[in-house]
Amino acid sequence: MSVCTQLAPEGRGGHAPERAGPKEDNSMKTCLTESEVRELLAVSTPTLWRLRKRGEIRATKVGRLVRFLAKDVDDFLKRNREAPRRD
Repeated sequence: MSVCTQLAPEGRGGHAPERAGPKEDNSMKTCLTESEVRELLAVSTPTLWRLRKRGEIRATKVGRLVRFLAKDVDDFLKRNREAPRRD
């Protein structure tokens, strides 16, 4: 079973249902929602859709929800990192 399928689906309004117990440490998350990836990359929804459509960033469908593996987002950032300027 995929790591993403183990996550609870988001409720209406884009918020995950509250769970009993300690808060989840986001630094250890392996799957990210569309809104989390948009915030991380500082891009709009249409831009994120274009990146997915062109295959520049991979996504996983969980039912009708879209999730991004943190590793795939990190790989995208590494591929698109600018080289340091040499003056």
